[in-house]
Amino acid sequence: MPKQNHSSAPPPAYMDNVNNERVLKLRKQSGSILLEAVIMIGLVAALIPILYTHIANRKEEIKNINKANVMLHLQRETQNFLNDADKRAALDEALTAAGGKLAKNPSYLGSHINASLDNHYTIGFKKSGDDINAIIVEKIGSANDVKAAEIARLIGTSAGIKSSMNSDTVYGVNGLWRETVADYGVSAPAGSTVITTEYTKTGNAFYTSDMLIDSDIDLGAYKLYSGTGNNKIVVNRLCIGGQEENNCRTSWADVDTNLMLLKKCYARVRLDDRGSNYCKKVTERHLSDNCTSVANTYSAAILEAPSGYYYLGTGFVRKACYFVKGAVPTAAELSTACSGGDTYACEASGNY
Repeated sequence: MPKQNHSSAPPPAYMDNVNNERVLKLRKQSGSILLEAVIMIGLVAALIPILYTHIANRKEEIKNINKANVMLHLQRETQNFLNDADKRAALDEALTAAGGKLAKNPSYLGSHINASLDNHYTIGFKKSGDDINAIIVEKIGSANDVKAAEIARLIGTSAGIKSSMNSDTVYGVNGLWRETVADYGVSAPAGSTVITTEYTKTGNAFYTSDMLIDSDIDLGAYKLYSGTGNNKIVVNRLCIGGQEENNCRTSWADVDTNLMLLKKCYARVRLDDRGSNYCKKVTERHLSDNCTSVANTYSAAILEAPSGYYYLGTGFVRKACYFVKGAVPTAAELSTACSGGDTYACEASGNY
């Protein structure tokens, strides 16, 4: 049999079609991958500026927070220094000799203060009568009022800025106060943040929503009571829970404490917390057993109980009470008031 030579035989026609389809498919795949790569590169190029801006803003925010914390730390240390009788006496003597104003580095407050802060801040002291106040200023400002204001807002109302538009006056947050820094023996660069010890009243405020007023209020080294001498706060009038007249006293006794307990208990009941310490005390002292108990609680504090809805009994159920000049009404007074259309009088019957 003769030997056949297959190598010289031409491929079938359908093979050409298969090869062409493979080539077209590869080209399509390559084109699709290239297009995806171009789109991805475009997205990355578009996002990079946004990411850089976000990172830069975040870094600036962290920097502002750190500076605010440092200035708050210096403020607290300055206040502690002024509350120390011996240190205050020595400073008072130095201020008198210096004409009532004196500039010091932060390390003046004590060896526990990081000496590196001396390169960044100055503390100015001002004596006015028996009062000594301080202001903490930056040595190098940002020269940008907006940046300085951002830091001041983080600190609170005791902070302010030295504007680039004014030569010697610093202004508190939202213009709440203003001071002349030269009165403290210091200067502040334009666009810098300042913080004082004179405007810290809001920072020292406390709220009684989570504590009982049964004894002296703890204010650290101070106690809140009448008297004279060191480490005492003497007040002519004190308000707890609000500025309304029935929250304010020139002197306080246990009957006033009962009224505060009643008010605080009712506030907790509205938050569905009938088991609060306030309400436990109210139950123990029978301050809200019925409308008569409420009237007696108010009258003991020399106040008139107003007509309205109260939380009565051990379950503190919301019920109406009607009072005549703070006192429990007679049956005739209750009937007359109800006939006149008084809602509380009509609902109060049986709650006494």
